[in-house]
Amino acid sequence: SGAVKLIDFGMAYEYPRNPLTGDIDLSELLSGACGSRAYAAPEVLAGRGYNGFAADMWSCGVIMFGILFSFFPVTEATHADWRFAKLVRAQLAGHASVQSIFSWYKRRLHTVSILALDLVDSLLQTDARIRARVVEACWHPWLTGSQDSGSPSGRSGRKTTEGPADPAQPRLLIRRAKVEELKKAATM
Repeated sequence: SGAVKLIDFGMAYEYPRNPLTGDIDLSELLSGACGSRAYAAPEVLAGRGYNGFAADMWSCGVIMFGILFSFFPVTEATHADWRFAKLVRAQLAGHASVQSIFSWYKRRLHTVSILALDLVDSLLQTDARIRARVVEACWHPWLTGSQDSGSPSGRSGRKTTEGPADPAQPRLLIRRAKVEELKKAATM
């Protein structure tokens, strides 16, 4: 039927919920690691505490990149991998991740929507603090079919339970700038 099926939750961690509000308690950082290094987020491989939701969003970005482009963006998200080191530098310079990766191989992006590129870029942020959150990814226009790139948190009628929202919302502003960069690259 073409439906994606998720399996193997044997090592999954279930965050506790506040019994009064039902909100997820993210005060405890995770420390364990499992699975392939190719999918693991930078903060997981660094061996310091991490937010499991943010780490999973990186892994989703790696999977989406692989599905869309038939190769992985990095071998592993550590500075031992030259690709990851270049990705960090590209992001610090304000460049779009996917476009940067393709430029290393002197390849052009073809037939992939700008919204898909934007979603992958938002998931492959090396800094977990600006990586797309679960609710942002789920409400991304590429997945919803909407052209609206407004704040996703108000659409569900519930507040986000993934932690405090960033008041300035720099992630959204950074991504909008990168969409413009991708549009320019697509016309070259």
